[in-house]
Amino acid sequence: FGMGSGTNVSHALGAKDEKGVNRAATNGIMLLFICGLVFMLGGATIVRPYFEMQTDIAEIVESGVDYTTIVMLGSMGIFMQILFERLLQSTGRTLLTMISQGAGAIANIILDPIFIFGLFGVPKMGVAGAAYATILGQWIAAAIGLVMNIRKNPEVSISMKGFRPHGATIRRILAIGIPSVVMQSIGSIMTFLMNQILIAFSATAVAVFGVYFKLQSFVFMPVFGLNNGTVPIVAYNFGARRGDRM
Repeated sequence: FGMGSGTNVSHALGAKDEKGVNRAATNGIMLLFICGLVFMLGGATIVRPYFEMQTDIAEIVESGVDYTTIVMLGSMGIFMQILFERLLQSTGRTLLTMISQGAGAIANIILDPIFIFGLFGVPKMGVAGAAYATILGQWIAAAIGLVMNIRKNPEVSISMKGFRPHGATIRRILAIGIPSVVMQSIGSIMTFLMNQILIAFSATAVAVFGVYFKLQSFVFMPVFGLNNGTVPIVAYNFGARRGDRM
């Protein structure tokens, strides 16, 4: 949905449609807020059954439930972070995106040992501490992204005053966003099914597959970078009806 919102913002900018820019941004905020609520509900209901479907090792289940429940209940931060980053990308300000994302990641890295091991007078929280560090890092990145959009992204006006859902804008966001959701979900479903197969052999096999999956993500990073650079330019020139530039 962040992809759908950002692409529609670029399209509206190319068409010189200022109202369309604000509609794409505000309706994107609404959609991602709804997504955040859904994931918060999931964090309160489906996490334990999800882990118990994949392993009967009590330590893994309890640690996984602790971590995932906290991360999902606090997931509104990552939804807002992604949206604000996509709005910055929609106007070509990817350096600001990198700053907000990097600040969140650095905050996460710093907070991890403090919360996990209980440093500087903070209670020792173990796996739960890693989860709290994660969501705090995400909220920090979201806050920085919001400030940068307000101060450094003048083409995008984020004003919720008098906001009403706009059906045509929502449909355009979903038309781009839903295929992206499906593509992202396929990887997660494949991982889930592979875990179901590998757990029949051993927990080690699942762990090895997890390591491989993380290494594989490095291969896709240049592709995602090129994609993030290309989409706003194509969308802007599509809105401006400049087929030669596209």
